[in-house]
Amino acid sequence: MRRLIALFLALLLLPLSSALAEEKELTATDKLPTDDFSVGEAPSESGYYMELREIDGASVLVSCYSDESIFCEVYTRRMYNADCHIARVRIADASQLRTAVASEISSKSKLGTTNMAKMLNAVVAISGDYYTYRKAASFVARQSKLIKAKPSSVLDQLIIDYNGDFHIIIGEDKNKEVASYEGNIYQSFTFGPALVVDGVVQEKKDYTFDASGRTNQRSAIGQIGPLEYLLIVVDGRTDESKGMSCWNLAKAMAELGCVQAFNLDGGGSATFVWKNARQNTPVNKGDRAISDCIYFATTVADGEQ
Repeated sequence: MRRLIALFLALLLLPLSSALAEEKELTATDKLPTDDFSVGEAPSESGYYMELREIDGASVLVSCYSDESIFCEVYTRRMYNADCHIARVRIADASQLRTAVASEISSKSKLGTTNMAKMLNAVVAISGDYYTYRKAASFVARQSKLIKAKPSSVLDQLIIDYNGDFHIIIGEDKNKEVASYEGNIYQSFTFGPALVVDGVVQEKKDYTFDASGRTNQRSAIGQIGPLEYLLIVVDGRTDESKGMSCWNLAKAMAELGCVQAFNLDGGGSATFVWKNARQNTPVNKGDRAISDCIYFATTVADGEQ
């Protein structure tokens, strides 16, 4: 009881901010390789801190990480009757937005996202598109390496270029548009549906995955602006949080500031990792083993802050 009282008093002493994250300038100039799966520096314990923020008229405890190369804030917010785990991330260089695979890219090996994040020195991580699960046509690239080369006629496509900018491709014939990015494809995901494209919330449509009106556990990534991103995992299949339809997720991503947003593998795969621990409520007993994850890394070594 004394510890709880002490924690409550400590929270009262935290500064209350009405805005998300003061815009700290990121001055680091180091870059990470974009053509291999090497990892960033281990986050420094001194880079973590807590703040109280005013969000939608309520005081929300926000967990933050900050150094000269990255700023990340993580919090939980109730949206569309579901619990959403959210990370807003700014990075100094696009190479800090990274992907990883469970083993060799040609392998069908699988690993839980939390375990991958621990090995990757991830500041924050979420599950990817589980590309090895699908045998159908896909256009998949990780860290500049092309894994699958046939764009899908039915699934939407996300391409991330070497500036860290998102390009979402929809429609049946994607070949010409995908080809236009040749030489500038850093990461590529085949899953979807597209949620927000060029600032426009996408309308409900028939889709291969369970994207109708059904609520489920969801995972998505979005771009807010240059080198600024949003990760979200929505709790689902529980009494407290039934989940979210993709179309409510699209509206949520737009409300959170995304101009581009893309749905990733959800359900039992959806995992949000912060400080080497899973933050969302698992559908299964633990992490589902999958092929890949997305994460953000720091380039600042411990002791250089």
